Amino acid sequence: MSVRAKVLIVGDSGVGKTSLILKYIDAAYQVSPGKSAETLTGSECMHIKHLTLDGGNSVTLGIHDTAGEERFRSITSSAYKGADAVIVAFDVTDNDTYANLSGWLGDVNRYSPASALKMVVATKTDLVTDARAVSQESIDEFVTANECVFFDTSALTGVGVGAPFELVAVHALQRRRDTSAANSPTIERRQRGVAYKKEQTGGGKCVLL
Repeated sequence: MSVRAKVLIVGDSGVGKTSLILKYIDAAYQVSPGKSAETLTGSECMHIKHLTLDGGNSVTLGIHDTAGEERFRSITSSAYKGADAVIVAFDVTDNDTYANLSGWLGDVNRYSPASALKMVVATKTDLVTDARAVSQESIDEFVTANECVFFDTSALTGVGVGAPFELVAVHALQRRRDTSAANSPTIERRQRGVAYKKEQTGGGKCVLL
C-alpha cells in the first residue's frame, strides 16, 4: 500500500521547527534565526520525505513548516485542513514557548481534522543540563491532560528527531487501512450484488458488483 500524509509543524517563532525538519530530511543542522529573523516570514514551506515501512508499505510525508509569529496565525490556520498529524514544538529552554502551547493546541483542536494525531515536541534538549527551563513533570502533566503524544528532540545531535515523523507514517497507513476496510463491500453486500445482477440478466452471466 502506498499513502501520502500531511504533517503540519507549528509553534512559536525561534523554537527550531525548521532545524528539526532539515535534520530529519537530510541530516543537516541549521541554527534557528531567532524570533527577530523568522526566515519564512509568514509563508508556508513543504518538505517531502519518502518512507518504506515493514511489509513494503510506502508513505510519502508532506511536512509543512509554518512561521510562528502571532501576526501570521490567520495564514497558518488554513494549513490545518487535511492534516494527518500536527506537531506543536516548544523550546525546552524557554518557558514562554512552553506557556504558549495551550494556545497552539487550541488552534489544533479548532482547525485540524478530529482524526489528526496531536504531538508535542520539545526541542533543544541537548541544552537541558545547563539551560532547562521546563520541568519534565510539568510536561508530562500537560501532554496527559491534552491527550498528546510527546517526544524529546535535538536537531543538533539528532536524538529523537525521526520518532515523531515515523509515528505519523504508521498512523497514516493505519488510517488508510481502516478507511479502506470500512468502504469495502462485506461478503453479504457482495452476495446481494451477485443475486441482483443475476435477476436483472435472467440468470445469465454473473458479474460481481
